[in-house]
Amino acid sequence: MPSKCYVFNEWLIHDLSGQNGPERQKAAHEVLVRVRDGEDLIAAGRNTPWMNKAFALMRARRHDVRQLSKLLHRGIIWDSGKCVLVDQSRLEPLPNEEARLLPQKDVYLVQVYRAASADLIVTTDEELLEKAGNLGIRIAFRDDFLTQYP
Repeated sequence: MPSKCYVFNEWLIHDLSGQNGPERQKAAHEVLVRVRDGEDLIAAGRNTPWMNKAFALMRARRHDVRQLSKLLHRGIIWDSGKCVLVDQSRLEPLPNEEARLLPQKDVYLVQVYRAASADLIVTTDEELLEKAGNLGIRIAFRDDFLTQYP
């Protein structure tokens, strides 16, 4: 099966931190292990809200969260075979009509998706799901993705 490239919005970071409960934390851990050990990869933008939150995980007080952060960073982000890191200079502005339709806080996710030629954005944001889907962007809700991800 060919590899896929995913853009995860900030749910992944929140789940890894334990903010959404131990079940979500476990599911996020499993996603990271599958990406690290499989053929898939993630895309992330440098100096984006997602990346800033990912780096903040490294300073977590809880040992389990720091361990998950190490898995995210050492196992995925720092591995060019597992993560497409998109520089700010490669984030193309969206056409005005698209930028107006999308939630402003999520525009960077679509920019990363396009710059990395990603296959799917995975989100928990219902507004982003609806509006990006209407623009022809491949996007899925986290819970649906997790039930289908190998």
